[in-house]
Amino acid sequence: MSNAPTPIPTPGAAPAPGTNDIYRGGPRTEAGRAVSSQNAISHGLFTFNDFILPGEELTYAQFAARLVQELRPVGILEEGLVDEIRRAMWRLRRCGNVEGELAARVHSAGEGADPTQEPGSEAEKIQKSVDRARAQASRLRKQAVAELRQLQTERQIRGEIFPGADTSDLGVVDSGKVLQATMAAKRNTAMQDKLDQTDAFARLDRMFATPPRSAPTITSDKAA
Repeated sequence: MSNAPTPIPTPGAAPAPGTNDIYRGGPRTEAGRAVSSQNAISHGLFTFNDFILPGEELTYAQFAARLVQELRPVGILEEGLVDEIRRAMWRLRRCGNVEGELAARVHSAGEGADPTQEPGSEAEKIQKSVDRARAQASRLRKQAVAELRQLQTERQIRGEIFPGADTSDLGVVDSGKVLQATMAAKRNTAMQDKLDQTDAFARLDRMFATPPRSAPTITSDKAA
């Protein structure tokens, strides 16, 4: 019976974007691509689902549960982003493990030069795969965290503006921007009302202003 690790599917997991990147600059023949694909699966760097080695099931379950506990997603959108963060972080963990295995192999072989620096060597190919997987996972994690932060900030703003109210009918409306626009409109209205009031007072002043008195005519007794 083979002891080779096999990826364990994660419920609801979707193919990771950019999976075909493993072929860029790699083998051009179908046979070569098949071998390269199998190598990627054996290292768990570009698998569709979370790559869990035998014996890692408890570690993975604890990691996933802790992530949900700390990020506290609410609703399907936030839960989906937490799933993306989990996949990215687990892949980053796998990158470190593969590098550790590669370093141990090099050390046990007693080779003087670093084989990862030898062009075309198997070690160099593995290191390049690790670098690509790490860059991809880091980018996805950063993007998912930013989107999750935006959603949760929006949820917090709604809680402050509408305490205790059900705001699910607002969808993905940006309440902060709506509030800013509303306040700006109220300021403009108040300013216009003030200008209109000032203009009205000015018209009243002109309407009821007392006309200036004409100078009295002085007549001479001699002339009379």
